Amino acid sequence: LAAGLSRGQFDEVWAAGRGRWKMYREQLRPFPHVPAALSALQAAGCNVGVLAQAPETGERLAERFERMGIACFLDGTLTSRDLAPRHDMTAAALERLNMSADQTAVVLQEESSDVHEDEGGFFQVAVASTATAAVDAHVTGLDELARRYCMRDQYCRAA
Repeated sequence: LAAGLSRGQFDEVWAAGRGRWKMYREQLRPFPHVPAALSALQAAGCNVGVLAQAPETGERLAERFERMGIACFLDGTLTSRDLAPRHDMTAAALERLNMSADQTAVVLQEESSDVHEDEGGFFQVAVASTATAAVDAHVTGLDELARRYCMRDQYCRAA
């Protein structure tokens, strides 16, 4: 074990932390501004989906979003587990959601992202990020994203 713990010590630490982890997951809530921002995106007619790098399925993640009170704002939830073994997760997710790259704005929070240059065609928005990577726009939060980009016809549901 990399931390220098014996197998028994590791098991003891793991068992001690499981209760805390369960409590954390059950009490998880979105940041205060997130429901309002998602509501504004929905009201503007934007399709909003989540593509997450996660060991669980999109269905399980959607259940967690339901408990958090934000599932009603999402058109789809997919994870890397749903799309395995494909490496082009973003393209695979778009196929599943029946969307094209030119209809998609990818919202990034970190400098590193699962969106690769070779996938191309995505409008990339960095949210509350200091990323200097080549993105199309920077916004300070989801509320600004809703104000600035949801009125663009290509990101919105057909009226």
